[in-house]
Amino acid sequence: MEEFSYEECCNEEPESVLKIGDKLPSMRFICYTPDGETIEKNTDDFRGRFLVIVTFPFCHTKISPSEIIAFGQNINRFIDVGADVISLSSENQHALNVWANTPRNEGGIGNCVFPLGSDISGNIGRKLGFFMEHEGHLLRATMIVDPDGIIKHISMNMPYQARSVEEVLRLVKAFKFAREHGNVCPAQWQEGHETIAPNVSQSKAYFSEKYK
Repeated sequence: MEEFSYEECCNEEPESVLKIGDKLPSMRFICYTPDGETIEKNTDDFRGRFLVIVTFPFCHTKISPSEIIAFGQNINRFIDVGADVISLSSENQHALNVWANTPRNEGGIGNCVFPLGSDISGNIGRKLGFFMEHEGHLLRATMIVDPDGIIKHISMNMPYQARSVEEVLRLVKAFKFAREHGNVCPAQWQEGHETIAPNVSQSKAYFSEKYK
């Protein structure tokens, strides 16, 4: 297997933490792929589609397998709405390889259906604002990036709390709907529900109907 240099690929110090509305910069990372290969990827590879970046601390914890399995079980639903999913963890590519080939009943994920990226240096996590300096690893964090590379959503959990795949998918659908139709999505919105016109005067039609 070809060896990769973390010094070349993952050791660029971040200049500032990214925020919602910023453009996701070009960032390289090493990942284990669904094809069973260890390759270098770039965030630019995902331009033109929504991108969901899922970070987590380490592979063999009580929570991480449940999250990655859940995202994997729903990967076709993300693909169907024009979104790709990648993960980043504080593991190296060898640990990710082993984890992807460990049965689920032994704490692994059984297979790999989206790229499992390595951020062992923590520098990508620092750039995203997802790194716990005092613990030395990534948080459980989620970033949604639109097809133009603009950051639309950021959320973070402490390592001991898992996230909802359904909520992440709902947000992607909402951002996609607003991008394609102009209307915005109200609280508790689900696909197929009513939306709101993006100006104050026309938005009153939604509220007058909902709360009549």
